[in-house]
Amino acid sequence: MRKKLKKQLLISLCCFSLISLAVLLMPLAGERETLTQRGLNCAVGILFWSGLLSGILSCVFIHKKNRKYLSVHTDKGRRPAAVRFFSTRAAVLADSVLIVSLIGVIAGNISKQFHPAAEYIFLFLFVTALYLHFLTNSNLFHHTYRAIDCKKNW
Repeated sequence: MRKKLKKQLLISLCCFSLISLAVLLMPLAGERETLTQRGLNCAVGILFWSGLLSGILSCVFIHKKNRKYLSVHTDKGRRPAAVRFFSTRAAVLADSVLIVSLIGVIAGNISKQFHPAAEYIFLFLFVTALYLHFLTNSNLFHHTYRAIDCKKNW
C-alpha cells in the first residue's frame, strides 16, 4: 500500500512542479511584442493553471481513494499542514528553503538591487518550496514515509 501511496504522491509532486516551471519560464515570455512571445505567454498560463488544477485534483483523488486506510493509520492530534513546520526530514529541507527563499523574495522587492534573474530564481524556489511544504507536512506524507524514518533512526 505504501509503494502505491509513494507513487501517487510523486505524481502529485510532478503536477505541482509544473507551476514552478511556469514561474521559471515567465522571463522568456516577455511583454507580448512578438507572436512568439504571445505564444509563450499562453503556454506559461496554460502550464500554470494545468499544474495547479492537476495537482489539486491528484491530492483530492489520493485522499478520497485512501480515506479508510488513512483514517485508521494516521495520528488524530496532528495539526494541519499549513501551520506545521519541520515535521519530517523532507519537511525540514522544504521548510528551510521556503524560509530562505521568502527572505530572498522580500529582500529583492524591498531593495530593488537584485538582478531580475535572481528575483525569478528566488520566486521559483519559493513556489516550489511552498508546495513541498504542504506535501511534506501532510498526514498522507507522514504516514507514507513514517516507517522509513523509523527504520533508519534519523
